[in-house]
Amino acid sequence: MLIFFYEYLYFRRRGLAGALLIIKVAGELAEQGKNMDQIVDICQKVRSHLRTIGLSASGIQAPGQQQSFQVYFC
Repeated sequence: MLIFFYEYLYFRRRGLAGALLIIKVAGELAEQGKNMDQIVDICQKVRSHLRTIGLSASGIQAPGQQQSFQVYFC
């Protein structure tokens, strides 16, 4: 069941941190004795409020190419 649940989250364009949060929430709900429909409903509500932010300390440098951008620290 956990593998199915993880695949469901993975293919829905959420970051790893969001997927881990939802897995933890689902586990806690299961321990509380909630049924699968309740768990899915609550996790879908949580998922709808998740956002992902990307951060980079430097630009990517593909082999044979220049670095894509520079980050300057003040």
